[in-house]
Amino acid sequence: MASIFNWLMVAVVIGTAFGDLAEVRRQNDCPYPCTVNGHHFCHPIPCPLPPCVDSITEHGICCPSCPDGPNCPAPDGHTIPWKHSEMIDGKNCTCEHPLTQATCV
Repeated sequence: MASIFNWLMVAVVIGTAFGDLAEVRRQNDCPYPCTVNGHHFCHPIPCPLPPCVDSITEHGICCPSCPDGPNCPAPDGHTIPWKHSEMIDGKNCTCEHPLTQATCV
């Protein structure tokens, strides 16, 4: 919990925090309105690296997320879900750590 608090403190210093979305909409100088954990900002904020290779950033949300959950890139270009294995070219490929290349043996 302390790391989330520290991360939000950085976001408040870099961005401009607002109490509610209506307040954000009233601001004329809010070029990048977005929300993180219920807090609203008007400028890009530092975000943790998402644990996947196919992350997306939804409109109005500050940080990217992983719609398919944590995963790894496979040698043939597709993704393997975290803690799963697949046979690729006769080898058993496993996603042991999100974002790292799948291990194939």
